[in-house]
Amino acid sequence: MNATSVTRTDDFVADLRQSLTVWSRQPLLPILSAVVWAAPALLPQTGLWGAAGLIWSVFFIGWPGTEREWYRRAFAREPFSRSDIWQTVGRYRDRFFRLGLIAAPLFILWILFIVLFRADPYV
Repeated sequence: MNATSVTRTDDFVADLRQSLTVWSRQPLLPILSAVVWAAPALLPQTGLWGAAGLIWSVFFIGWPGTEREWYRRAFAREPFSRSDIWQTVGRYRDRFFRLGLIAAPLFILWILFIVLFRADPYV
């Protein structure tokens, strides 16, 4: 197979195989990922449960970076201990939170623009 005959499907299948190999060596990775991503969606969105979901989401705002780091280390066959997980979540949480603060004003302006200048659906 040469570089010109590789398709996106081939890339996807190769990535999937690598991920499944990592999962067999690091079973905690897919388990924790499923819990971190699913918990806020599965909790009721009202009352104390809604607040718990919000706190959970803010605490794990750095999880995408942690997942990426975990995969990077697993592909390189470097260790990634449980203490590394929590340290990495904290390190990425700060970075992603700052990114959110930078992006929030732009997102709010975008929403206001849509609300103010959208076509009236009742006309």
